[in-house]
This record gives sequence, C-alpha cells and structure tokens, in this order.
Amino acid sequence: MNIYFNQLHSDYKNLLLKYYTIKLLNNEIFNIKDDKILIMEKLNEFIYFPNLIKDKFYDISIENNLESSIENDDSNTLIDENNTINKISNNKYLNIDKKINISNESLFKEINSNILKILSFYYDMNNINIIKHNNYKFEIIDNLTNNSEYFYYNENSNPYSIQYYEVLYDNNLVKYDFAIFIQIGNFITFKKMEEYLYIFKSLEANIYIVIVKEEINDINLLYIKDLLPNCTIIQTINKGMDVGLFLINLLYIREKNLKFEYILKLHTKTDDRFRNNILTNLCKDIKKVKQCIQLLKEKNDLGMITGNQVFNYKNKRDFFNNHFYYLSYLTKYIYQNDLNYNFLEFAPGTFFYSKFDVFDMLNIINIRFIYDKLNDFNSLDINWYKIFYNLHKLNSDELIKHYKNNKQNYGNNLIMQYKTNCSGMRDFMLEHALERFLGYLCKYKNYKIIKI
Repeated sequence: MNIYFNQLHSDYKNLLLKYYTIKLLNNEIFNIKDDKILIMEKLNEFIYFPNLIKDKFYDISIENNLESSIENDDSNTLIDENNTINKISNNKYLNIDKKINISNESLFKEINSNILKILSFYYDMNNINIIKHNNYKFEIIDNLTNNSEYFYYNENSNPYSIQYYEVLYDNNLVKYDFAIFIQIGNFITFKKMEEYLYIFKSLEANIYIVIVKEEINDINLLYIKDLLPNCTIIQTINKGMDVGLFLINLLYIREKNLKFEYILKLHTKTDDRFRNNILTNLCKDIKKVKQCIQLLKEKNDLGMITGNQVFNYKNKRDFFNNHFYYLSYLTKYIYQNDLNYNFLEFAPGTFFYSKFDVFDMLNIINIRFIYDKLNDFNSLDINWYKIFYNLHKLNSDELIKHYKNNKQNYGNNLIMQYKTNCSGMRDFMLEHALERFLGYLCKYKNYKIIKI
C-alpha cells in the first residue's frame, strides 16, 4: 500500500525533515515492512522504527485531509525526542536509536556504545557474550547454543557494519542487462566446469564469482582471472552452501545498486554426472545461452528456466514434506502470510536462468536476515536436528536445550560430514528449504518455471 509524505504522522515527518528536503519527501512513495521498517521506494532506503505504532503512523482513509488533522494531534508522541537517525553502511539502511536494556551490562563496559546499539537489533543482549579481539573485531557467542560469529566495526567508513564479504578483484567495466552468478565452494570442481565457462568471455554479460575463503590462493585467483578476465571476484566465509554464496552475490548487487533483466546462476555441485548434464542443457555453447535469454524476453509469464526437472508439490510431494518448518517461516517473514502450497515449485540443484525481478523481495534487509540464520560447521539447524535424532515431540526451545546437553551430537549435516566422512542426512536444513523458496519467489509473481 503506497503512503505519501502528507499522510505520515507529524512526529515522523519532522524527523525525516532533519535528513531530507521537503521537495524530495513530497515526491517520495513510502511503504511499511514488518510493522517496523519504513521503505522509501524511490530512494531505495529503509528506516527502522523499533517502537512504531502502525495505527498511528498514517491513516489512508483520511487521504488529503490527513495532514492537517494529524499535525494538530499531540495526544501521542511516537518518537522519543532524543532519537536520531544514524546512517549505517553503504547500503542506505537507516536506524532509529533505541535504548539497550541488558541485565549483564557490566560485561560490556569496555565496548563502544555504538557497537552495542547495532548488536541489539540482531541479538538478545541478555543471552550473548562478547569477546573483544581488538577495537574492530568482536566475537559474539550465543549462550544458548554456544555458537559464535564475528562482528567487524569500522569507524572510518562504515561504523555499524557486519562484514559479509571482501571484493578481491573487480573488472566489470561495462554494465549489461544479463549477469552470471557463479558460486565456488570447491575449486577442483570449478576447474572441471572450464569447458562450459570459457564461452562466457564472448558474451555481453557481467560475471560475479563468489568464492569461500578456504579455496582462495594466488594460483586459484590467477586461474579465475585468466578464464574470465572481465569479472568481479568476491570472497566470503563458508556458510550456507551454494545458496549462502548466492545471497552474498545478491547482497553485493543490492549494495552497489545494480539492476539486471536476467541472470544465470551456477555453482560447483560436486556430483559430476548431475552437474555436467545440467550445464550441457543450460550453457553448452553461446547459442544455447542466447536461446534461454530470448525465451525469458519473449515470454512475459516465464520467470525461470532450468536444465533439470521441475518439482512441485503435486508431482513430488516428498521433496517438500520435511521442509515446511522453514518454508512457513520464510513465507511469514517475507510476505507476512501463510504458505501457499500452489507456489511450491523449484529447480533442483539451483542451476537456472531467471528474470532478475523474481528476487525483488530479497532486499538488503531480507538478505542479511536470512543469511545470518544459515548454517556453518558450528551451528544448530533445528529442523535437521529434530528429524535426524527423531525428536519430533520437542519444541524449538527444548531442541536447543537437548543439543546443549548432548555435546556429542551433531548440530547439522555439514559438521557430521566433516567429522565422519559420511554423507549423513543431506536434506532438511534451512539451505534446502531456501533452495525451494527461490522457486516460491518465482511462482508468487505468477511466473512459470520450465525445463529447457
């Protein structure tokens, strides 16, 4: 629902006027996300209001008479007079400061208050400990799961940022409508893909490669530059498997405010037979690539093209049944409504061409929120843990407690594979639900998914 500046409550208008001109605001279109975030559509900026009262924020029914009626109403002060807007990170995401209430405040005495404020948006401050490695690097430890992750503070350029990636090489000199996203989790597998990838040199396309830091060295970096000289290489941690790397790729694109019409997503799937078959179907030569792009251009109702089968809830119900925990969660978070079984359709393996607008709902905020919940070698995946250890009667809190009290148990399939060298139960983690949810995003826009 579109909201205009003259429809905002005077408290919010006055606050916005401290940071924007009246001319800009009068031309802006606003929307509300999650009852807490005000979206400025034209600027593509976001403002977080932790104590937003939606019913007092605007009244769409009053329309043109709203401004005069609200500005004379001082019965409810919605914004603390001491609140300020802080621009955080170069992704144009804004936050309203909020007070921090933490019972173990004494533990955080030596930590910059600005750091504590931004952490309070992401963590329950009563259930974490913080280890200060230096003035810029902090380790956040979850007391419930004993999992940890790192927070990086850069007071010169980006005082409130978590560092999700590092750009190692950027040689995308010309902007095109078509982009190729390649995720590298295994460099040996990447080299096996060379016969398909070398053709991209001759394409008018922007190429983005996200690689886990364990696979980066000088030799591998030179190999990529030689194979695909006009590309951007982004390094990140090994988290979330290929869909995690895809989210990092998309996060980079959002933060650079880049837009495309079409994308091709590829990754280093280790099953040689599956990978080669799907690559042959999708990009065996330039003619095939252009054919797929042309299909997306010509067919308004086509959103995604895969080189593999297309699974949906009607023909492959078993591929969805144990993923409803996360699919419902993602749907509630992204769309604020219940899961629609008619939209359960996806391209197994996540090799596909797609219209770029399929991923419109994955903005900077949503990408970071989802990515932060993905698995690494130290995380607990609730759904996987419940199924693997047959603990279906336990709720989420009980599962966390069970995991904490049984330290010999594996928290997810990644750590099980690493420690046992067995394939384990390779499905049912958040990443596998997210793989299906990429198709859900496509179907939600009433697009079709087809096999080429």
